[in-house]
Amino acid sequence: MNTSVTSARIPREQCYWAVLDARRLPRRLGKRTKQLDYLFEPLLPVPLDEVHAVYHPLADRRHLACAVDRAILEAHLHRGAVTLTPQALPPMVDDDIDPRWLELLTGPYTAACVSRLRRRALWTIVAAILALTLAISFGLERRAANLASEQREVTGATRAVYREVLGSEMLRSKLPPELMLTAQLRKLRQTRATEEAPPPLDDASSTLAALMGRWPHDLHVQTESLHVTQYVIQINGDVPSSPEAQQLHDALASIEGWRIEHPTVRASAQGFRAAIRLNRERNP
Repeated sequence: MNTSVTSARIPREQCYWAVLDARRLPRRLGKRTKQLDYLFEPLLPVPLDEVHAVYHPLADRRHLACAVDRAILEAHLHRGAVTLTPQALPPMVDDDIDPRWLELLTGPYTAACVSRLRRRALWTIVAAILALTLAISFGLERRAANLASEQREVTGATRAVYREVLGSEMLRSKLPPELMLTAQLRKLRQTRATEEAPPPLDDASSTLAALMGRWPHDLHVQTESLHVTQYVIQINGDVPSSPEAQQLHDALASIEGWRIEHPTVRASAQGFRAAIRLNRERNP
């Protein structure tokens, strides 16, 4: 057997040709090759079992059919052919197709070396996928182990903090350390809030009494608004002249425990508008 022949081409006259309209076939019913065999068989001068047919898709759901006697294929395989294609296409084919696209040595007529290469390539792909899967699994396991180790370290450090803060109380109590620590924090906040609370103040009536005790009764003041609380005294009113506004200021400045903040005096239709605000002084 001559093993030097690896690629062969046969005259187009040794092939059976046809252009099949696949639009007559359902889109998703059975194997496409078997359906095309059904269209090709009535056009062949010999039984379909005596030839080996291949198909190439064309535009508009058409297919180019090419068949060769099985005896011709077996003869080329015996001479060592690896590929077998027509030398040219028939004149009825007007599509731009390279005859080498019609590989005739397919299916049961695939060359043994091609089958071995395909199996080797398939096993190579399978081995690569398996190796990649193992690498990913190993990496995920390593990561999970590292996360578990970090979690154990965090848990140990947390319990050490609980033991340092709670001491022997942690062993005696049935509560989780988290709840015990939360309760301790609440106690500390309550203690701090109690220590920092301002001293109780008198109600607004005592503030009003102090204001009335210092009010200059001989001064003509037309009061527009008077706002008195435990912390603030706000007076808005009209006086006939600027000296009288100063007199009101000096009288109110003498109220014990209060200080005047940013008084204002401006001219108005009734004379002068005075706005005086007093804030209670905090004990040091």
